[in-house]
Amino acid sequence: MLPQIIGVEPNFVKRILLLFLAVVILFPTFQPSAFSLDKGESEKPYIDKLEISYEDGCLETHFILKNPFPPKIKEALESGVPIKYRFNIELQSPRFLRNKRIVKRTIEKTLFYDAIKGEFRIISSKGTRVVTVPTLQEAEKEAFNIKNFPICTISQLKKGKIYLLKVKATAEKGDAFLPFEGLIEIFTRWGFSTDWHEIKFAY
Repeated sequence: MLPQIIGVEPNFVKRILLLFLAVVILFPTFQPSAFSLDKGESEKPYIDKLEISYEDGCLETHFILKNPFPPKIKEALESGVPIKYRFNIELQSPRFLRNKRIVKRTIEKTLFYDAIKGEFRIISSKGTRVVTVPTLQEAEKEAFNIKNFPICTISQLKKGKIYLLKVKATAEKGDAFLPFEGLIEIFTRWGFSTDWHEIKFAY
């Protein structure tokens, strides 16, 4: 039973205590070194070093997401909020009026900081692979340096044709499992969507 405070409604006291508890849970003590970043952390996220290769009968792509932790996302990570990153990849055939989409692929990765263990977890699409690293720099390297991702088989391409490969990244709050989510609105309007980054190539 909550203690009665003269001149203050019990429900008001409950709300204050509940809010205080939510703050304690959502903003735990974290290790500053785990969240230290290089200079330029506040720059806009973008796709860099987009390349293609042919391996074992497949067209593959390689690229890097730069500056994946804008201030609001970094703040959410510090609070234990899972962040879901999605890479949208499209292979198109250029046309005069409208390009023809040949293949659309998606990569999803969820990043979560465990404040108790002081480690980051990177969960790949559908939870098929989980990687644990101790620092944000290592999490960035592991999660956003995409290598040898298969786009399509070479049999789907035609000799002498020009193709367009496009990639963009988005970030949003992942599936939340924290209590009191509705009390502190730190989760709204802080995600991002990069511009499309594209390359043309001839097969």
